[in-house]
Amino acid sequence: MATLPVSAYEVCPLDDLPPVFSDPELAALFVNLQPGQSQDVSQNFLRVAAPWPYLDIRGPGNSGGGDMPNEPRAVFLLRSTHPAAPGPLLLVAPAQLRHRLKAATDGGLPHDSWTIAKGPFAPTIYGRWQTGRKLRAFVAHPTKDPAVLGVFGPKKRASLTVQIFDFLDKK
Repeated sequence: MATLPVSAYEVCPLDDLPPVFSDPELAALFVNLQPGQSQDVSQNFLRVAAPWPYLDIRGPGNSGGGDMPNEPRAVFLLRSTHPAAPGPLLLVAPAQLRHRLKAATDGGLPHDSWTIAKGPFAPTIYGRWQTGRKLRAFVAHPTKDPAVLGVFGPKKRASLTVQIFDFLDKK
């Protein structure tokens, strides 16, 4: 596995994290993750009933191109292994998603199912890092076309977050 240089990313401070970080459902999912583990939470943003608030693919106010506010993206919740990562990270990655209606096993209405057909590519990362007693919100996004940087599976996403936190610790 090739290492992605952190120089392929721009890291920007945020005044605060997006509203989804205060969602109790996100907190409940995060509690069950082991260090280095991620979970696909794309469907939580795409569902019709009580969707999580939209996250921009290249940081707040920046979509990935073509001014498409709802471009295809996969979102992963990750618990980093880095000691400066005190809480959940959300990784928003361009991806081609496939939608299906799955029959309900209890005879009820069918439910939506979203799977990644192509990608996910280099993600934008939202989270907090800890410096001493201070918590600082940040977003890190690719400076190049995410598809050119390649597909980011679970190990590559976890490794990237550690590299980002190592970079932040040196600032």
